[in-house]
Amino acid sequence: MQVQPSVMVHMGGQQLADIMWSLAKMRHRDRGVMAAVLKEARLKLPSCQPRALATMLWSLAKVGYRDPAFVSMVLDAATKQLHQFNAQELSNTVWALATMGCREPAFVTKLVGAAEPLLPQFKPQALANTVWALATLGQQEPAFVTKLVGAAEPLLPQFKPQALANTVW
Repeated sequence: MQVQPSVMVHMGGQQLADIMWSLAKMRHRDRGVMAAVLKEARLKLPSCQPRALATMLWSLAKVGYRDPAFVSMVLDAATKQLHQFNAQELSNTVWALATMGCREPAFVTKLVGAAEPLLPQFKPQALANTVWALATLGQQEPAFVTKLVGAAEPLLPQFKPQALANTVW
């Protein structure tokens, strides 16, 4: 697979995030391709919306691509917009951090603050991923986890077995 840098110059952040998502869904692990996309994405981060930022992190985690400097740039951009993230974007972001082993306690605490009022909007998979991510990161957020479990309880019949196992893990 080849990437045409001249084409990516004209793409926005969401389009680049969508390319990253497609690569992740195909489990395409060509480091050169991802590096080329990230090179252009770095330039677009300041104008990226929450969906693009969350998608970029999720995609990197899904293919196991490590670029701590890029992740740090994404987290800087995300911090300014956390209260604009929806439940799925927040869940995907914390899942990606845990999957990549990125311990960013200050950012995760802010993410938890943004997530708390949205807990009624979390779907079972998002609830399970969030509690798994917090446990994996060793992030102590007992008041939030109590509320998360409370939000999950009425949804338990909708949980898939793996999501339920991840939640109690």
